[in-house]
Amino acid sequence: MSTTEEQYIKANENYVKNLEPERKDLPLKPSTPVRRLGVDSQPCNNPNLACTPQVIIITCMDARIVPSQALGLAEGETFVVRNVGGRTVEAIRSLVIAQQFFGTKEIIVLHHTDCGLLRFKDPQVHEKLKANPPRKNVPIASTVDSMVFLPISDTQVTLKEDVEFLKGHPLLYEDSQITGWIFDVKDGKVTKVI
Repeated sequence: MSTTEEQYIKANENYVKNLEPERKDLPLKPSTPVRRLGVDSQPCNNPNLACTPQVIIITCMDARIVPSQALGLAEGETFVVRNVGGRTVEAIRSLVIAQQFFGTKEIIVLHHTDCGLLRFKDPQVHEKLKANPPRKNVPIASTVDSMVFLPISDTQVTLKEDVEFLKGHPLLYEDSQITGWIFDVKDGKVTKVI
Protein backbone atom coordinates (compact mmCIF):
# COMPACT_ATOMS: atom_id res chain seq x y z
CA MET A 1 0.00 0.00 0.00
CA SER A 2 1.33 3.44 -0.91
CA THR A 3 1.80 6.29 1.56
CA THR A 4 -0.99 8.18 -0.22
CA GLU A 5 -3.38 5.25 0.18
CA GLU A 6 -2.53 5.05 3.87
CA GLN A 7 -3.33 8.78 4.18
CA TYR A 8 -6.71 8.20 2.50
CA ILE A 9 -7.50 5.40 4.94
CA LYS A 10 -6.55 7.50 7.99
CA ALA A 11 -8.54 10.47 6.68
CA ASN A 12 -11.55 8.25 6.12
CA GLU A 13 -11.29 6.77 9.62
CA ASN A 14 -11.37 10.35 10.97
CA TYR A 15 -14.32 11.19 8.69
CA VAL A 16 -16.29 8.17 9.91
CA LYS A 17 -15.45 8.91 13.56
CA ASN A 18 -16.72 12.50 13.26
CA LEU A 19 -19.72 11.72 11.06
CA GLU A 20 -22.87 13.43 12.27
CA PRO A 21 -25.60 10.92 13.19
CA GLU A 22 -28.13 12.37 10.71
CA ARG A 23 -25.59 11.83 7.90
CA LYS A 24 -25.94 8.07 8.35
CA ASP A 25 -29.61 8.23 7.38
CA LEU A 26 -29.41 10.47 4.31
CA PRO A 27 -31.83 9.25 1.65
CA LEU A 28 -30.61 8.22 -1.80
CA LYS A 29 -32.88 10.87 -3.28
CA PRO A 30 -31.55 14.36 -2.37
CA SER A 31 -33.89 16.87 -0.79
CA THR A 32 -33.09 20.56 -0.67
CA PRO A 33 -34.49 22.26 2.45
CA VAL A 34 -36.26 25.55 1.93
CA ARG A 35 -34.55 26.92 5.02
CA ARG A 36 -31.44 27.27 2.85
CA LEU A 37 -32.96 28.50 -0.39
CA GLY A 38 -35.95 30.59 0.71
CA VAL A 39 -38.24 29.43 -2.11
CA ASP A 40 -41.67 27.85 -2.35
CA SER A 41 -41.75 24.46 -0.71
CA GLN A 42 -43.00 20.97 -1.36
CA PRO A 43 -43.11 18.07 1.11
CA CYS A 44 -40.03 15.83 1.13
CA ASN A 45 -38.59 12.75 2.82
CA ASN A 46 -38.03 14.51 6.15
CA PRO A 47 -41.38 15.43 7.77
CA ASN A 48 -39.63 18.21 9.72
CA LEU A 49 -38.50 20.07 6.60
CA ALA A 50 -40.22 21.53 3.57
CA CYS A 51 -38.17 20.86 0.45
CA THR A 52 -37.79 22.13 -3.07
CA PRO A 53 -37.63 19.79 -6.05
CA GLN A 54 -34.44 17.75 -6.19
CA VAL A 55 -31.43 19.49 -7.74
CA ILE A 56 -28.60 18.24 -9.90
CA ILE A 57 -25.50 20.35 -10.54
CA ILE A 58 -23.32 19.79 -13.60
CA THR A 59 -19.89 21.32 -13.15
CA CYS A 60 -16.23 20.99 -13.96
CA MET A 61 -13.89 18.56 -12.25
CA ASP A 62 -11.68 21.53 -11.25
CA ALA A 63 -10.67 21.00 -7.61
CA ARG A 64 -11.13 24.70 -6.82
CA ILE A 65 -14.91 24.29 -7.04
CA VAL A 66 -17.05 22.77 -4.29
CA PRO A 67 -20.41 23.37 -5.98
CA SER A 68 -22.70 22.44 -3.11
CA GLN A 69 -20.88 24.80 -0.75
CA ALA A 70 -20.81 27.61 -3.31
CA LEU A 71 -24.60 27.36 -3.59
CA GLY A 72 -25.28 26.86 0.13
CA LEU A 73 -26.28 23.21 -0.09
CA ALA A 74 -25.27 20.60 2.47
CA GLU A 75 -24.22 17.01 1.93
CA GLY A 76 -27.20 14.99 0.74
CA GLU A 77 -29.08 17.97 -0.70
CA THR A 78 -28.03 17.68 -4.34
CA PHE A 79 -26.62 15.38 -6.98
CA VAL A 80 -23.34 16.60 -8.52
CA VAL A 81 -22.04 15.50 -11.93
CA ARG A 82 -18.46 16.51 -12.70
CA ASN A 83 -16.49 16.31 -15.91
CA VAL A 84 -13.83 18.33 -17.70
CA GLY A 85 -15.41 21.73 -18.35
CA GLY A 86 -18.78 20.79 -16.85
CA ARG A 87 -20.03 20.02 -20.34
CA THR A 88 -23.64 18.90 -20.48
CA VAL A 89 -23.29 16.49 -23.41
CA GLU A 90 -21.24 14.24 -21.11
CA ALA A 91 -23.84 14.48 -18.34
CA ILE A 92 -26.94 13.29 -20.22
CA ARG A 93 -26.81 9.72 -18.91
CA SER A 94 -26.73 10.97 -15.30
CA LEU A 95 -29.48 13.53 -15.93
CA VAL A 96 -31.80 10.94 -17.44
CA ILE A 97 -31.34 8.62 -14.45
CA ALA A 98 -31.82 11.51 -11.99
CA GLN A 99 -35.06 12.55 -13.67
CA GLN A 100 -36.52 9.12 -14.36
CA PHE A 101 -35.69 7.46 -11.05
CA PHE A 102 -35.37 10.33 -8.56
CA GLY A 103 -37.73 13.00 -9.90
CA THR A 104 -35.06 15.64 -10.37
CA LYS A 105 -36.49 18.67 -12.15
CA GLU A 106 -33.96 21.42 -11.37
CA ILE A 107 -30.68 21.36 -13.30
CA ILE A 108 -27.90 23.83 -12.56
CA VAL A 109 -25.08 24.11 -15.10
CA LEU A 110 -22.13 25.63 -13.27
CA HIS A 111 -19.16 26.67 -15.40
CA HIS A 112 -16.24 28.68 -13.98
CA THR A 113 -13.60 31.27 -14.70
CA ASP A 114 -10.04 30.23 -15.57
CA CYS A 115 -11.13 26.82 -16.89
CA GLY A 116 -8.39 24.57 -18.24
CA LEU A 117 -10.47 23.96 -21.38
CA LEU A 118 -9.83 27.60 -22.34
CA ARG A 119 -6.15 26.74 -22.89
CA PHE A 120 -6.27 24.28 -25.79
CA LYS A 121 -8.22 23.06 -28.82
CA ASP A 122 -8.87 19.52 -30.04
CA PRO A 123 -5.87 19.39 -32.44
CA GLN A 124 -3.49 20.09 -29.54
CA VAL A 125 -4.91 17.20 -27.50
CA HIS A 126 -4.81 14.92 -30.54
CA GLU A 127 -1.16 15.77 -31.20
CA LYS A 128 -0.21 15.29 -27.55
CA LEU A 129 -1.85 11.86 -27.38
CA LYS A 130 -0.21 10.71 -30.59
CA ALA A 131 3.21 11.95 -29.41
CA ASN A 132 2.81 10.34 -26.01
CA PRO A 133 0.41 7.38 -26.30
CA PRO A 134 -0.83 6.05 -22.96
CA ARG A 135 -0.10 2.47 -24.07
CA LYS A 136 2.95 1.53 -26.05
CA ASN A 137 2.55 -0.54 -29.23
CA VAL A 138 -1.20 0.08 -29.41
CA PRO A 139 -2.41 2.00 -32.48
CA ILE A 140 -4.48 4.98 -31.36
CA ALA A 141 -4.47 7.47 -34.25
CA SER A 142 -7.97 6.70 -35.55
CA THR A 143 -9.44 6.71 -32.04
CA VAL A 144 -7.72 9.97 -31.16
CA ASP A 145 -8.77 11.70 -34.39
CA SER A 146 -12.43 10.80 -33.77
CA MET A 147 -12.50 12.23 -30.23
CA VAL A 148 -13.97 15.61 -29.41
CA PHE A 149 -12.69 17.15 -26.16
CA LEU A 150 -15.22 20.02 -26.11
CA PRO A 151 -12.80 22.93 -25.59
CA ILE A 152 -14.12 26.28 -24.42
CA SER A 153 -13.30 29.56 -26.16
CA ASP A 154 -15.74 31.80 -24.26
CA THR A 155 -17.17 30.64 -20.92
CA GLN A 156 -20.44 32.56 -21.22
CA VAL A 157 -21.08 31.42 -24.80
CA THR A 158 -20.35 27.79 -23.95
CA LEU A 159 -22.53 27.98 -20.85
CA LYS A 160 -25.45 29.26 -22.92
CA GLU A 161 -24.88 26.52 -25.52
CA ASP A 162 -24.85 23.85 -22.80
CA VAL A 163 -28.09 25.14 -21.25
CA GLU A 164 -29.79 25.30 -24.66
CA PHE A 165 -28.56 21.78 -25.43
CA LEU A 166 -30.31 20.50 -22.30
CA LYS A 167 -33.50 22.50 -22.90
CA GLY A 168 -33.83 20.91 -26.33
CA HIS A 169 -32.82 17.37 -25.37
CA PRO A 170 -35.62 14.86 -26.09
CA LEU A 171 -34.76 12.66 -23.08
CA LEU A 172 -35.19 15.44 -20.50
CA TYR A 173 -38.52 16.77 -19.23
CA GLU A 174 -39.73 19.90 -21.00
CA ASP A 175 -40.72 21.48 -17.68
CA SER A 176 -37.22 21.07 -16.20
CA GLN A 177 -35.88 24.23 -14.59
CA ILE A 178 -32.46 24.61 -16.25
CA THR A 179 -30.20 27.52 -15.34
CA GLY A 180 -26.61 28.46 -16.13
CA TRP A 181 -24.19 29.98 -13.63
CA ILE A 182 -20.52 30.98 -13.56
CA PHE A 183 -18.34 30.43 -10.50
CA ASP A 184 -15.42 32.83 -10.09
CA VAL A 185 -12.44 30.79 -8.86
CA LYS A 186 -10.72 33.91 -7.50
CA ASP A 187 -13.41 35.11 -5.09
CA GLY A 188 -15.96 32.25 -5.00
CA LYS A 189 -18.81 34.42 -6.31
CA VAL A 190 -21.51 32.67 -8.31
CA THR A 191 -23.35 34.66 -11.01
CA LYS A 192 -26.50 33.53 -12.82
CA VAL A 193 -26.07 34.00 -16.58
CA ILE A 194 -29.11 32.20 -18.02
